[in-house]
Amino acid sequence: MAEIREEYVDYNGYKTYCKIVGENQPGKKTLLILHGGPGCTHNYLLPYAEMADRYGRQIVFYDQIGCGKSNIPHQDDSFYNYDL
Repeated sequence: MAEIREEYVDYNGYKTYCKIVGENQPGKKTLLILHGGPGCTHNYLLPYAEMADRYGRQIVFYDQIGCGKSNIPHQDDSFYNYDL
């Protein structure tokens, strides 16, 4: 079974949660799994983690800021804009 790591990445002073399954393999590109949002988390997409073993690829899941484990303090609606 592929190694699973969890970490946080800094984004504009906020912490974005990432779950990384598998390791980078020569000649294989990492697959970034994006959840629908806002308001969703990566959890419903976890079945895609099996591709790490099946295809020898690194799979990265993340929760958008304000969702799941990427919590931020309450913000005004204007904070959530297209540029963000």
